[in-house]
Amino acid sequence: MATESTIINVLTDTFVKFATRENLKKFCNDNVIDFNDSSFTKDRIFSLPVLLGLILYPKAHSLFIDEMAYLEGIGSSIASAAAFAKRRSLIPKEYVEEYQRMLVSDIYSTGLAPERWNGHVLLACDGSTYSMPNTQKMRKYFLDGRKTGRSEQPLARGVVVKDVVNDIVVGADMDCYGDDEIKLAIRQMKKLPKVVSELSPVVIFDRKYCAYTLIEPLMTLHIDFIIRVKAGFNKDVDRFIQSGLMEQIVTLTSGSTTRKKLKHMYGNAANDYTVRLIRCAHDVVVMTSLVDDRTTMDDTLPGSETAPAGIPVKDVYRLRWTDETTINFLKNNLEIEIFSSSRVPIIYQDFYSKLINYNIVTLIAKAAAEKRLPRKKSPVHRLGINRNDTLGIVAIKFWKSLVLNNLKDEWPEMLRQIGRNTCPIIPDRHNARVFRNIKASGKYVTLTNYRQAL
Repeated sequence: MATESTIINVLTDTFVKFATRENLKKFCNDNVIDFNDSSFTKDRIFSLPVLLGLILYPKAHSLFIDEMAYLEGIGSSIASAAAFAKRRSLIPKEYVEEYQRMLVSDIYSTGLAPERWNGHVLLACDGSTYSMPNTQKMRKYFLDGRKTGRSEQPLARGVVVKDVVNDIVVGADMDCYGDDEIKLAIRQMKKLPKVVSELSPVVIFDRKYCAYTLIEPLMTLHIDFIIRVKAGFNKDVDRFIQSGLMEQIVTLTSGSTTRKKLKHMYGNAANDYTVRLIRCAHDVVVMTSLVDDRTTMDDTLPGSETAPAGIPVKDVYRLRWTDETTINFLKNNLEIEIFSSSRVPIIYQDFYSKLINYNIVTLIAKAAAEKRLPRKKSPVHRLGINRNDTLGIVAIKFWKSLVLNNLKDEWPEMLRQIGRNTCPIIPDRHNARVFRNIKASGKYVTLTNYRQAL
């Protein structure tokens, strides 16, 4: 089990490193980004640590109200939202993304995400659509290249890559709606932190990712995969689906048109791919690059708080659904679609800050769960930490103590307050998937995040 001191050190050290002018200057120079050397040399209300803390603070209301709560919490003078907007433009969006990547690297290198499946870190990749602020610039940027349908509401296409056993978002991205989810997924596979790539990742994909254009780069990157297949993808796959067999090793041969496409996209692409087909249910078949019998048939996830004991590999595909719950938490709890600006660089700052907060909530919730004593001797269901309450504590106490450099002193009280709020973990609970009716134009729109509350 990870110690509380390790969590505190990782969270503190990452922030302290990125809150220094020298680190920001080096990052800008290394990435050929303009940097004004005098921007952070004078004493200002928004010094670099205070500014970075407010950028990462989970904002979801009026920018002025969020800013006031944050500055009052750290004992600083109140400044205007315009002053913050001007200062935050000095921080490149790539710097906040690098903060997310570095935090993930530190989490894995220090053993804060220890669970593995057969020596592999088990990831899932899934896509989502995000609604953007409804301005002309947003429509031009995010609807560029859209080939299907029409919409007055600018939308972004995104993917989230998550460690489904340790509940860590290792990467995410969003781009204009005209982009392909497979393209975004490949981009994230190439950008995996080095420490994660060295843990022999296995990535779970839904059937919309069943394509040679994904298999080829995954094979090239030596990233193993489990992908749900779809009918019509390959004649050998179709035969297996109809056969009733439980598993079979097959060699996928792409057609001439596909080979030309792959060669155009990736250069000298392979023509054949050896995979194992496994039947998970009557109508659910997955293919995996793990073709070894022992790897695919006998191994199970170790028993722990986050990984059910005895789960066979043919059921690993079901763990992909935890990526869906992560996207749900990002949208409905962290409110990732509510942005503090309508400028593209600031929108990406907000996007990556919400990912950072998700992983912080995971680490703190795990620490609180290890410390908390059950309030009932024999509860009907196993109790877990309420993540929404944890997010509230992160907003109220965590960022304040991190900026003031007294996280170690505030930590016990934070865990005590978080541990008081639990919720039952009900096995095999299924909620009906309800799709909302969206009115994207007219006087009363249902996509309400196009403008911040006043």
